[in-house]
Amino acid sequence: MEQEARNWLTRRGLTLIEPTAATESTYHLRLEIDALRTVDHLYCYAVAERFSLLSDKHLTGNTPGSPQRVWYVQRVAGQKGEAGFQENLFITLHQTLGDLLVQNPAPQELQQKPQAEAGRDVPVEAKAATYVPFDFRQIKVRKQPAPPPYPQGAKERNIQGVVVINLMIDTTGLPRRAEAVSGPPELLMTAIRYALKWEFEPAMLNGIPQMARFKLTMPFRLRDNPFPNSRPSSPLFRPGAQP
Repeated sequence: MEQEARNWLTRRGLTLIEPTAATESTYHLRLEIDALRTVDHLYCYAVAERFSLLSDKHLTGNTPGSPQRVWYVQRVAGQKGEAGFQENLFITLHQTLGDLLVQNPAPQELQQKPQAEAGRDVPVEAKAATYVPFDFRQIKVRKQPAPPPYPQGAKERNIQGVVVINLMIDTTGLPRRAEAVSGPPELLMTAIRYALKWEFEPAMLNGIPQMARFKLTMPFRLRDNPFPNSRPSSPLFRPGAQP
């Protein structure tokens, strides 16, 4: 995966140098990829990137009201089964790198490269599936699983919020892939894994089952628990269409 990122950057005119050759005007890119395989055959990953000048390498964020000095990109996704996982991870890696080249203060010749180039080198088989867009209200739920435990790290930091998931189902109504659209980073992986456990009736178009995609909104709300020995607090989920 590291070599894949290096090749992508080289093809777009960025030269990787040894740390000893770096100056304060050198750009710094940090790439983190976390992959997870669960016992129930869910394959999930998070790709996070941070971009800045090397002189700003240790900044933890941007100062409100001041020019932006650090750029962040994160994408979280998951799927059922291992088939196509590597290719989908490559697609996500290319997308995040493309986002940074469009948004960051890199040389002008790099900013002018179209963002669509990010997917140019992706294997064809990874882009074969076509999902028809639907509204969640058009989809009938066959099975809604019990809410998962609230993410411990988010709970300890009192993090709440709404996560929006782009969910893709096959012609039988079973989820195949889920991508986080928005929401607090600490909640995204839990939301992805939860969304992949739903079951739906097939999405129909002119009487024909379709491979469909639609949005789920998942509010995460911490509830005070006055009984210390009872079940820990859990999120309240009300999946629905994105407003």
